[in-house]
Amino acid sequence: MIPQIDLTRQHAALREELLAAAARVLASGRFILGPEGKALEAEVAALCGVRHGVGVASGTDALHLSLRALDVGPGDEVITPAFSFVASASAVLHAGARPVFVDIDLETFALDPAQVERAITPRTRAVIAVHLYGHPADMDPLMEIARRRGLAVVEDAAQAIGATYAGRPVGSFGDLTCLSFYPTKNLGACGDAGMVVTDKEELAERVRRLRDHVSRPRANRGAAGAGHIVTIGSVADRVVYPGNAAYAASKFGARALHEVVRAETRGSGVRATLVSPGPTDTALWDTVRPEPGGGLPSREQMLSAGDVAGAVLFALTRPATVNVDEIRLGRA
Repeated sequence: MIPQIDLTRQHAALREELLAAAARVLASGRFILGPEGKALEAEVAALCGVRHGVGVASGTDALHLSLRALDVGPGDEVITPAFSFVASASAVLHAGARPVFVDIDLETFALDPAQVERAITPRTRAVIAVHLYGHPADMDPLMEIARRRGLAVVEDAAQAIGATYAGRPVGSFGDLTCLSFYPTKNLGACGDAGMVVTDKEELAERVRRLRDHVSRPRANRGAAGAGHIVTIGSVADRVVYPGNAAYAASKFGARALHEVVRAETRGSGVRATLVSPGPTDTALWDTVRPEPGGGLPSREQMLSAGDVAGAVLFALTRPATVNVDEIRLGRA
């Protein structure tokens, strides 16, 4: 039986580096945040084109704390895509607000800006733009709408770290951006972890205070805190990216993924084409569609590349009226 995902094969190529990184943490005794955690915050913030990174326990905590930092709460509404992981909505509920679901643009699988504008009410406080499968949301019109209507923008880049839009990295557009380092994400930790990145110092400090149970300053207490990033788990991220360029390039490359898909579907009657390749050259996730008249590849065909660690995963929707393959590359 072919496993859905095999992280042990991904880690094998980096075993010595991962063990050395873990040994550094054990030797330091700094298991929560610490110098490795702070270094990761700075490196990821730079990758996203902003000044501040705040490590947290998970991508869901990143969303929740971002909304709290924006003072989103009971009585407020937050626009979020109807097609996304459940955390895009549950984090809004956890903050006490009401998620307002808006449909996606079929070319990007992200929020449709025109529908976002129609969904705004006097109670709307923020928009969560999810960059799903590595495809950036159409940020220029979304940011124009948000600024004109006085709304905050939270980017959910849990599946899109390293992707770009209009020559800029995702994470550099909104007020705050949320990242997930869950092991199956394109930048996975040895455990769970997440991060909030922002270019706004005041918002970064708010997230830090919420993360630390509002321990700074002492006079300002009362908000519930969330978990810290665990150093011994997240230190793997410093090994994988950006420290190991070859591994990162193979794991993040949408075009490399496309070549694997083409190779694995050759002779099957399916011609796979990149959808909106421009903004996603450095994203892990790519989306391909069978061209008209083509057949559908079997799972066995898609998983037959023995040298691809972690297997090539895909969720093929049936019936054929929704003809989208979502494919994830492990390591070339």
